Amino acid sequence: MTIVESRSRDLGNAVVSSRLEGVEPTEEFLDVAREYAAGRATLEQMLAAGDRRWPPARD
Repeated sequence: MTIVESRSRDLGNAVVSSRLEGVEPTEEFLDVAREYAAGRATLEQMLAAGDRRWPPARD
């Protein structure tokens, strides 16, 4: 599995998880998720855009 395939799977899983919780993904989330799948954003950025309940990543 390539990195792009893995990141695309992560994106799909995040969207499905959101919908299972009854929350439609926001445009902000989808924009960041596309950037993540392309390798231009981190998983933490994608998750933070999708659900503000997660704390920000620590440096």
